[in-house]
Amino acid sequence: MTDTNIFARRFGALVLDSIIFAVMFAILMVFLSAIGVLIGACPASMVVFAGIISVLFVKSLAFIYFVLLEGPVGKGQTLGKRLMKIKVVAEDGGIPGYGKSFVRNVLRIIDMLPVLYLVGAVLIFLTEKDQRLGDLAAKTKVVMA
Repeated sequence: MTDTNIFARRFGALVLDSIIFAVMFAILMVFLSAIGVLIGACPASMVVFAGIISVLFVKSLAFIYFVLLEGPVGKGQTLGKRLMKIKVVAEDGGIPGYGKSFVRNVLRIIDMLPVLYLVGAVLIFLTEKDQRLGDLAAKTKVVMA
């Protein structure tokens, strides 16, 4: 049976971590758009360019953030997870290594399908240890810190 407390905390941690990246995205968009204006680029094309670059940069940074912090660097906790008092652990209870963290986060792409982490949320409710696809493949789980 799903621990709704863990589920709610996971959701809260995801929201908090997402806010960090939304702010980064906004700042980068403004910065790149301002550079475009200064160099005289077409405003519409500069916004599109700034958007593409911002998305690629922030998504790449987010992936690195999750892999490092859910691994040994953060001892299983992103900033959101730390604030929500949860952490990622290997099934044996230890801190996940970079390999487990990498697998867990590569599969985040599938877990977030079709929208709002629907696949991941359904799996959390269906699995005994409240695991999303990334957790199942990496042999990790999220527990109270």
